[in-house]
Amino acid sequence: MSTTRPTDPPTDWAAEDRANREFMLSAVQHDGRLLYYATDDLRDDRDVVLAAVQQNPYALQYASPDLTADGEIVMAAVEQYGPAIQYAADVARADRTCVLAAVRKNGTALNFASEQLRAEREVVVAALEQNAAAIAYAAEELQADRALILAVVKRDGLKLRFASDELKADREVVIAACTQNGRAIEHASAALVSDTAFMRETFHFEDEDTEVELADVGDQPPNVSAPAAAPPQQIGSGGSLRLPRRPLGRTEEGESPTPTPPATAQPQQIGGGALRLPRRAARNCR
Repeated sequence: MSTTRPTDPPTDWAAEDRANREFMLSAVQHDGRLLYYATDDLRDDRDVVLAAVQQNPYALQYASPDLTADGEIVMAAVEQYGPAIQYAADVARADRTCVLAAVRKNGTALNFASEQLRAEREVVVAALEQNAAAIAYAAEELQADRALILAVVKRDGLKLRFASDELKADREVVIAACTQNGRAIEHASAALVSDTAFMRETFHFEDEDTEVELADVGDQPPNVSAPAAAPPQQIGSGGSLRLPRRPLGRTEEGESPTPTPPATAQPQQIGGGALRLPRRAARNCR
């Protein structure tokens, strides 16, 4: 599916062809992007635009303003490619049904939702289930939601960067993020990074006389061994992220997803989980 408009109309088109309804209807059924060359009247023709969008969701950007607010046309686009909602009218981007369809297809489509919907928990959870990167577009109050952030960083530790300042200083949240990806420590609060005891515990530095710095963590994430827990629920094609659909609070034991263990020797234990630094990370690590 091409996302760019044709640079030129077909050479055998006559000027009157662009205003010919049957001609353009046939053309957009072959390539929806050809809607770009239709007259304004045909860009406002519901049947022509719907046919174009069904063939290529990017054709939505060439529809008339009235039709970019048409729910059926917008749904035809976003059900193929979620971020196509960026071409929809504001009223469609504030439509819960359209936005849910978009983020379930591609979580990052949350970026184009209305401010109100980016603050709606169910919409954000649907986006995160498809793609943890959607946390970047959630409202600030949901980026401060401890249960959501814990679920997100267990799937992608680097998404700690989008957590609230309070959660970047939360030991459990930061350890969960670092267990998934050691470089997540770069997004932890300065207080935790400067806490030698915390760094030593998290990254298993043994020598108490050794000052722990970010450079000691290494360029690669630690290897993670799965804890003895039931495997998490599989959610769509986005992976195995289980996100709570309840009020704020801690995730219950066994509710968080289980990381897939790499084919390596057993790492050292940290509390209930496991974390290994790369062998080249620091001279004093295990």
